[in-house]
Amino acid sequence: MNAIQRFLRMRRQSDGIKAGLLCFLLGTVLLAVTAGRIVRYAKMLQAPYELILSQYTASAGDSPAVMQLKLRDDVQAVSRQSEIKVSNNEITLSVTLLSPQYLSAGCGLTPDSAQTVYCNHSAMMTLLPYQQELPAETQMQCQTDSGSRVLRFRSCDTLPEGEPLAVMQASTAELSASETYRVRMKARELGGTAVQEIQALGFDVINRDVLLAEEYEEKILLLHLRWGLLSAALAIICGAAFYVPARKKFKN
Repeated sequence: MNAIQRFLRMRRQSDGIKAGLLCFLLGTVLLAVTAGRIVRYAKMLQAPYELILSQYTASAGDSPAVMQLKLRDDVQAVSRQSEIKVSNNEITLSVTLLSPQYLSAGCGLTPDSAQTVYCNHSAMMTLLPYQQELPAETQMQCQTDSGSRVLRFRSCDTLPEGEPLAVMQASTAELSASETYRVRMKARELGGTAVQEIQALGFDVINRDVLLAEEYEEKILLLHLRWGLLSAALAIICGAAFYVPARKKFKN
C-alpha cells in the first residue's frame, strides 16, 4: 500500500484525522487572508499622503517654520494653496490652486498651461454628471472668481480618489496672500510622530478629520492582522492536537 492510499484509508477511518485536516485547512485559509491584509497594510504605510496646514505669516515669503518644513526628509513637496469656484450652468466645482513645482513633485503632473484643470475621476463626474463615458479631456467656457474663462479639464489618474479633487497651477503672486499650505508626505509612519513634529512648528492641521479616519482604518486593519495570525496559529495547533494522536493510534 503506497503512502497516498494509506493516508486516504486513515482519513476515512479516523475522525481525529478528519478534524485535524479541517483545522489545517482552516489555518491555511486564515494565513492566506492575513497575508493579503499584510500586503494591504504595507502598501498603506508606504503610500504618500497630504497635510493641509494653516499658519499666519506677515509676509509673502516663507516663514522660518515653512523653511524647516521644506527641509524635512519625509516631505516631498510644499506649496501655498488657495481655492476658486468654477461654474458652468448649474455645475460648480471647487479648484485648488497650487504651485507648478508642487503639481510636478507632489502630484506627478507636468503643467503645460495656466488654463488646464487636472481632475480626479470624482471631479470629472461632478463636472459632467450626465455623461456615461467620461472624456479624457474637455474644454468649457466657465465663470470663475475673476470672470469668464475658457478652461481645459483633463482627467488625471495620479490624483488621489475619493472626494472630488481638481487642481490648477498658479503663480507665486497669486498664492502669496494665502495662509494655507499643502504638504505632500513621502510615506506614513507608525505613531503619527511626523504630524506632531509639524504641529510643533506652529502649524494647525486643517484636514485632521481625514487623518484621524485614515489612522482609525490603519488600527482596524492592524487589529485584523493580529487576530488573523493568532487564529491561524490556533487552528494549526488544534489540527496538530487532533492529527498526531489519531495517526499514532491508527499505526498501533
